[in-house]
Amino acid sequence: AFRPTVNTLLLIVYLAIFATIISAFIQTKYQRETTPTRAAVIFSLEPVIAASMAYLVLDERIGLSGIFGGGLIILGILVSQLSDSLTKLSVRVGFPVGQVEKVEEFRNPKSKARRNIKLSKD
Repeated sequence: AFRPTVNTLLLIVYLAIFATIISAFIQTKYQRETTPTRAAVIFSLEPVIAASMAYLVLDERIGLSGIFGGGLIILGILVSQLSDSLTKLSVRVGFPVGQVEKVEEFRNPKSKARRNIKLSKD
């Protein structure tokens, strides 16, 4: 049978207050002050930060698949955040300007190119 000690009960109260109530309050308060894109980036980094903290604080071991997965998450974030800069850089290094203009036109939600796309069933 489970017989909680005073120390166990204090730990449960601590976790309930700090890990649940306060963290949810801070998240909802500040999430509305940022953009959806920035919030998505922060949330996608959660598993990487959790694994890093477990490694540093609890001396957990991270396997090859965990390192690979964390690297993919970070790579995906970098690509999504730097995509506009990469497009501008591609013009500077000689990527055909017409191709970059087509990409920029497609990215604009009001463009004719985006509205005229027809999905084909193959």
